[in-house]
Amino acid sequence: LYKTLRIKKIKKEIKDFNLFIQEIQSPYIEDRTAKHNLWAEFALCNLKENKVIIYYQWELIPFIDWLITSSSKWSEELDNDICNGYSCIAQAISEAYINIDPNDEGEELKEEEEKKIDYLCEYRMNHSFAVGFRGTDFPNILIGNHKGQGQISYYDKNGSNWYYTIDIIDFVKNVCDKLIYLIKDKAE
Repeated sequence: LYKTLRIKKIKKEIKDFNLFIQEIQSPYIEDRTAKHNLWAEFALCNLKENKVIIYYQWELIPFIDWLITSSSKWSEELDNDICNGYSCIAQAISEAYINIDPNDEGEELKEEEEKKIDYLCEYRMNHSFAVGFRGTDFPNILIGNHKGQGQISYYDKNGSNWYYTIDIIDFVKNVCDKLIYLIKDKAE
């Protein structure tokens, strides 16, 4: 897959930041009870820095399901009260969860805190790649609109974090083009 990435970069057919997808044989090919046997390797890459951000192998169909239901929401702006003061979406979401008042006295959460939790959960369901790789330990990489710009970001409390500004429309179009090619090739 990495050799393919380098070839495509030289041909300048793709943008600087991309998700590469290539079909591979399912590790469960003999398991007739497996729900899906269409597997792929995924490489999230920053081509400008010639860097593979993350490489993963997983079922393709659940990822496609998540992409179809979620990608239309990626251009929506993250709530200002949550993102204010943070340079990346992933850190803003993580800190928002930490800052929810747990109400140590055993009382129910305040209505505003419940609404905030609902908002954060809904946001993560639609913006976290981990949802597309459900059942794995895929890192909590988020995609969305942060302060008017598309962004892919990651944050953990141990200090490992990064973010990249992207064109969300180009990113989605490129991923969809790859998926259409894979599915069309599979049908033929």
